[in-house]
Amino acid sequence: NPEPVTGLFFDRDGNLWLGVEPYGLIRLNPETGDLKRYDLVTVETAPHLSRDALAYSNTAYRFWQDDTGSIWCTTRDGLYCFDPKTGRATPCRPADFDPRDAEFRQTYSLLPDGDLLWMGGWSSGLQCYNRKTGEWEQYFFNMDYGKSGVTNIVDHIAHKNAEEIWIASKDRGLGIFNKKTKRFSFPAHDPDANPALPKTDVGIFCIDRQGQLWLDVNDQLAR
Repeated sequence: NPEPVTGLFFDRDGNLWLGVEPYGLIRLNPETGDLKRYDLVTVETAPHLSRDALAYSNTAYRFWQDDTGSIWCTTRDGLYCFDPKTGRATPCRPADFDPRDAEFRQTYSLLPDGDLLWMGGWSSGLQCYNRKTGEWEQYFFNMDYGKSGVTNIVDHIAHKNAEEIWIASKDRGLGIFNKKTKRFSFPAHDPDANPALPKTDVGIFCIDRQGQLWLDVNDQLAR
């Protein structure tokens, strides 16, 4: 049976990498057509997960290749760094990582920003990893019910300008995060200024050459 493809990425050597649920990473050599599979989330890399959790967490969603050739991948078990030369994956977690909070460290979207990697995920808000220092920051925008599996859901992120990041949120709609103030704003929740913006269920979006935002809202296209 065909399995869901969760992400596609071409590396600098022209290899096509696929995230395939729940089979980790698959590399396709475009010249030979050969396929090779690499597991990311395993008993060794994620000893805190149950067998069932391992089965659905071993999936890559977004990719970015750094100057050393390493490929950074987002997964349900957080951020992983994959070395194509050795075929080994290394999880990247905060020094104070608590296995009981693994649900709130999921990552899906990925945005490179110099030494920083910004990530959005399900119930994990916005996370930031500094590749140079190894430091982590995590920012929640909806704590009305504490940490919850149905809040702080970020499906997509993109640069707005040098100081701000667009975020697409299931529970608060389209938002903006200011990297200097560390604060979120959600224009849709200011009805006087933005009465037409959706207040929830914003998924993937893109920005066209005219600077207009195109949004996936409840499986419909909005501009």
